[in-house]
Amino acid sequence: MSSWGDGDDPWCVKDSGSAGGEAEAGELGHICEVRDAFAEFDKSGDFVKWLDEMPYGEEEDPVRKAKRIRDTYAIVCGRYPTRESTWEVQTIWINNPILQDVLRGIMGDHPDWSFREGTVSFQKPFVPLVHHWEQLCELVDIDAGSETQKFMKLFMDLIRGELRDTLIRVKQIMETGCAAFYDLQFVYRPGQLFFDSRPPMAAGISRDYIHSKVMVSQIKWDGEEYHVAVSSFNFPRFAGIRPISELCVRPAWACSEDDIKSMKAALLERGRKYEALRGIHYRFYPGILKKEHTHCEADASGWGDASIPSILSLPTQAIAGRIILDAAGQHGHRGSSSDPLSSLRITSAMYTNGQCSKSSTASDHQVSQEDSDPEDEEVEGPKRLKDEQAMLAVSTVKCFSIENKMWWKGLVMLLCGPPGTGKTFTAESVSENLKRPLYRVDTSDLGMDPKTLEGNLKTALDRCARWDAILLLDEADLFLEKRTSSNLTQNEMTTIFPRILEYYKGVMMLTTNRYLAIDPAFESRIDLSFVWYNFLIREDKALAGDSDAIAKLASMPLNGRQIKSAVKTARILATSENLPLAVDHLQTVVFMRMKALKMLE
Repeated sequence: MSSWGDGDDPWCVKDSGSAGGEAEAGELGHICEVRDAFAEFDKSGDFVKWLDEMPYGEEEDPVRKAKRIRDTYAIVCGRYPTRESTWEVQTIWINNPILQDVLRGIMGDHPDWSFREGTVSFQKPFVPLVHHWEQLCELVDIDAGSETQKFMKLFMDLIRGELRDTLIRVKQIMETGCAAFYDLQFVYRPGQLFFDSRPPMAAGISRDYIHSKVMVSQIKWDGEEYHVAVSSFNFPRFAGIRPISELCVRPAWACSEDDIKSMKAALLERGRKYEALRGIHYRFYPGILKKEHTHCEADASGWGDASIPSILSLPTQAIAGRIILDAAGQHGHRGSSSDPLSSLRITSAMYTNGQCSKSSTASDHQVSQEDSDPEDEEVEGPKRLKDEQAMLAVSTVKCFSIENKMWWKGLVMLLCGPPGTGKTFTAESVSENLKRPLYRVDTSDLGMDPKTLEGNLKTALDRCARWDAILLLDEADLFLEKRTSSNLTQNEMTTIFPRILEYYKGVMMLTTNRYLAIDPAFESRIDLSFVWYNFLIREDKALAGDSDAIAKLASMPLNGRQIKSAVKTARILATSENLPLAVDHLQTVVFMRMKALKMLE
């Protein structure tokens, strides 16, 4: 029986007889009637409790023990007051055990319904009821004259009236393929195959729809086995009505056969690459990294592809360097929330809308559920993924960037000089000139305990990197002081500080009055040392000939770390001038460093 307009009108609310008689105390859901409950709010507009009688002004509720009476009714409707002085249904509670069993069998693990304390409940706009509307309509005519039919008829008469307008809109959506943003929740059902056509393309089986994102199940390797990972396909809100087939995140039933074929081919190819990258691998990767704390994620399609893939979901960086792929090392151990791969049921029904689509049937998309082919045994460890599973693999692999370690290599400046020479003022001027916020910390913010220093310092560095701010560490003498054999606590802080500085990803300025007491470990980690006295030292001009400049640079007593730092700083200098890196830039940086060192001696 079709419930979308054929035969009886599915939107017609019919009166139903009531099973008379008083219910015995404690017999839940015995009375085959619908009972109303009315919401009570305090003066602040916050919900207080449900009332069995409609409240009138400030009069006291005449029925204080109504909760037991309310629970004896098969269905209870919770009504909220509206601005039009009416009461609309916001919650439906199912107390009757027969109805509860029927609805649990239909709803399964649908996320938008609740079963607790012996009561099934649905919240407006009653999305799961719309998703399972045809199944509900079919059950009305089963077991004619039985208790089940009596209670089902009562329930259907109620929700048919509540869902009248919604069902009309859903029918129009399925006929036209166009929907308003609000109505997507009624046609984006759990268990459907969804595609995100934006780079990097992705596919997943929907679990839930929350506002402007579809929660999906995908397949992920954790270093030991495949498991089901929960991801989200986010998409922007839109005004008016749009074709679902033109949305960037859309179900398979809204896609053309050609689109499905091309997307499946691309996803399968990437899924096989993802599968081949299990275990520990050492690779040269030219592509995009997205950063999450100390590890990175590389696009699984980046190998063997001349183009650089795009990752849009997290802050990214383009690199061309060596990385280590080691999912087990990054995951540590899989959380208890992860579901095994066997829990992901892949069927041909995920290609349909599950209600009334005539354009796509289960036979259009064959899903293989057979065991792997003999050739799959060539893949060591877990069995080779089936095509449908490989298509659902996540788009990135966990990796560690050996050369970068952390995101962006930063610029660290040390401002030395006695009080009153303008060290802090210089930092403020740089902040104003770059139009970036200045985040100022000192020893009182970071603490004097080595156990808390590292955490506090990392917090400050992460904030500056996130806000694109300049970090000013004022009066940093304590962390720059030379190590001695008599002060182990000081030595520990001096050891921690330069190690964190080396991989800082922003701009940091340090100020100190005691420039002669600086530990040698800092010298190689400071990119520019400005010695401030009562005059400004001008930089020497670069040597004219390249050969002379190279010879001059080679004669400088620089170690490998210092040369690396000089090259990095010279590159920043060249970028600021919109010029390619040249020997002149290297020469300038080295001369500045050597002059600063001589004045510190």
